[in-house]
Amino acid sequence: MIHIYFLCLSLMTLVCSPMTATSAEVSWGLVSVLNRFYWTPQDLPTAENWVEKAKVSWVREEFTWDLLELEPGVYNEEALAYMDRVVSGAQERNNHVLGLIVPSDDWNAVNAAPATDDERKRFADFAAFLAARYQGQVDAWEIWNEPNSSEYWKPKPNAYDYTALLAASYYAMKAVAPQTLVVGPTCAGVDDVYLQAFLAAGGVAFLDILSIHPYPYEISKIFENSIEEFEIKNLYKWLDDLGVSPRIWATEIGWPVYPADNGVSEDRQAVMLARAYLGLFALGVNAVYWYDLYTDLENNSTFGLILETSQTPRSAFDALSYLAEALENAMFAYAPDFGENGRAYVWTQNEQTVLTLWRFRGVMSGTVEIDLDGDVGCITDIYGHDIASRRLKSRIQVPVSDSPIVLFGDFTVKSLSFVPTLNIATTLLLLNE
Repeated sequence: MIHIYFLCLSLMTLVCSPMTATSAEVSWGLVSVLNRFYWTPQDLPTAENWVEKAKVSWVREEFTWDLLELEPGVYNEEALAYMDRVVSGAQERNNHVLGLIVPSDDWNAVNAAPATDDERKRFADFAAFLAARYQGQVDAWEIWNEPNSSEYWKPKPNAYDYTALLAASYYAMKAVAPQTLVVGPTCAGVDDVYLQAFLAAGGVAFLDILSIHPYPYEISKIFENSIEEFEIKNLYKWLDDLGVSPRIWATEIGWPVYPADNGVSEDRQAVMLARAYLGLFALGVNAVYWYDLYTDLENNSTFGLILETSQTPRSAFDALSYLAEALENAMFAYAPDFGENGRAYVWTQNEQTVLTLWRFRGVMSGTVEIDLDGDVGCITDIYGHDIASRRLKSRIQVPVSDSPIVLFGDFTVKSLSFVPTLNIATTLLLLNE
């Protein structure tokens, strides 16, 4: 037994520097959940076409326990054949697959999470069955979904019980597919209380990747300087104190569009998508998955990138498809200073340098003056549209706003400075800063 002490850390006094993914390529992911078309398989090819156009490298697919296994060792061959088709489609698109193993809401008589050794073994046996069946096709398996929420772990969350389920699944899956990656605890938000209890229970010993869902607590709010960003930094510190360094993935994040509660505009959703992926990658999160592919207005789900009824892409889809392709194989390098109201990140990509930057607070619109050594090739917005710039000796002047811009070339950033666009509104903002 690996004994791990409980970490009693004060969020008010903890100061840390986040780990960064300087040695790992970032992975653009999408919660595609194509299992939703099991009952209308004629719609699957259209959905697969949208996933291909998204240009992501990873997809998250749901494997529903009680749909696929009718009783212990008795399987729904029709449903398995459908999931075989989903997985084969991902391989044809060169997508890596993260499989999420979950039950439906009524998997047992009392609608409760696995609470006994027998129930945990049943789940672990099914997880091992999937790991063996899809060995070499599904790269990673996520165990349960958001067990820190009473919506998914009934009657109430219990980190020790979840850890027991994760441990049983880990050993069962590794026994039949040693190379498979086990992912947990699929935490809703970045729940510091639950995560500390999970670490205290020794949960990190039974996973390869630690997963979180860092939706902003107030869903219409920005990610920069949010509670979630702060807690991710603390999570790295807790892991460092334990002497462990699992990869961290954000297997869900998203912003809903109006008319959802706290919804944002379509254009704002695209901006939030770009900033969330880039910000999480810069924190050291290796893979980020947008939730989700489709907007289902009938079920009041407006996070999706595609309007299901009209098969129309939103602006956020265009942003994702451009950035995922343009920054493929990129690695975070460093964050040059762009002031307390801006963010700037430098990436290495093959033999070129990429700079991404934006404003997130205060005066949003203006010009950024970039002092650099080297040459800039092209400058684009989050959709791939060219942005004009002005060169003054070693400096480049580029329009900047709250929507990220992307610079490609062979250069080193020496300094960044922001020159606001002056009008009555910005003057008042500057006087108040």
